[in-house]
Amino acid sequence: MPELPEVETIVRDLKPRLKGKKIKDFWADRPKQLNFPIDKFKKKIVGLTICDVRRRAKMIIIDLSEGLSLLFHLKITGQLIMRDKTGKIFGGGHFIAEYLRSLPNKFTHAIFTFTDGRKLYFNNMRLFGYIKILQTKEVKKLFEKMKIGPEPLEK
Repeated sequence: MPELPEVETIVRDLKPRLKGKKIKDFWADRPKQLNFPIDKFKKKIVGLTICDVRRRAKMIIIDLSEGLSLLFHLKITGQLIMRDKTGKIFGGGHFIAEYLRSLPNKFTHAIFTFTDGRKLYFNNMRLFGYIKILQTKEVKKLFEKMKIGPEPLEK
């Protein structure tokens, strides 16, 4: 399972590459990994712009325009990967090099396509990870309800 330092690294790696990107399309093949049916999930996020990428505990939060946020949990074998035009990989998660050579692959279960043609891949070998859409204002309430401890990188 990606531990907190690895999740923090993923956030720091993806943030400058995702911030300001506009979602053009969304594809997924595992409805159970989402909190809405695939078509409704897609309708909610297509056309929105990424405002921020951050972390709380071992979850990755991508704040979108229109007051929505995507909440990712990679669980045991999840990956959140973006490849630039040169082929360099950003992001990460459970590292298995052979599954990063070809994207998408048999473990890619969601793809976010941006207006500039780049893609963000959510890979999940053991299918424990998830992606949720929440109102941004509800994210903090969710973490309070979960009673997650203090952040190690905050005062």
